Amino acid sequence: MATVDHMGKTFEIDEDGFIDAFESWCPEWV
Repeated sequence: MATVDHMGKTFEIDEDGFIDAFESWCPEWV
């Protein structure tokens, strides 16, 4: 699965570029 680094954290994303799971969301992402 693809990943993106943002503000020092790594997030897994789906094929459309969205975060893969609700549990992965955090204030840094917004």
